[in-house]
Amino acid sequence: MRESEFLLPGVPIARVIGLHPDADDQTTAIERTLNITDRREATDTAGYEAAALSEAALRALSPGINDPAKAIACLNRLFEGLSVLVTSDRPPRLLASDDGVARLLRPPREAPEFLASAVVPIIEAARGNAQTLSLLETLAHQLDAITTRARSCAAIADLLRQVGEARSAGHT
Repeated sequence: MRESEFLLPGVPIARVIGLHPDADDQTTAIERTLNITDRREATDTAGYEAAALSEAALRALSPGINDPAKAIACLNRLFEGLSVLVTSDRPPRLLASDDGVARLLRPPREAPEFLASAVVPIIEAARGNAQTLSLLETLAHQLDAITTRARSCAAIADLLRQVGEARSAGHT
């Protein structure tokens, strides 16, 4: 991990060797020494990253650039983040600085919002690109296989429907 590197919720940021698992006071002391800066808005970093990946994929699929490989790379990273989001059972704990200011908060949005804002726009841009639409369908099925939340399942089913429509429109 490097300074200012983006981390999804639940990703370990450090490993402490030799710490007894029941040592709550030591764990608290370690958490307080972590410096999670406020350079980005802590409540929406994942939203920022999803929007950036979506925008990069949209540009890659534009007629002027026409680089499906780059769009596919963006989709892979976007769905990697979504997979962490749909499989995490508990939100990260609140980390605060010594003055009590919260530095790490649970993202306010869940998978359905990310699908709607970051993935659905890519479907329209991918019309006519069978490779990208096929990958979108595969990734959505994989995401559906690992989520148990009804709301996420419904959003994924809707996404699959839209991908199917886009594939059908590309064959006519």
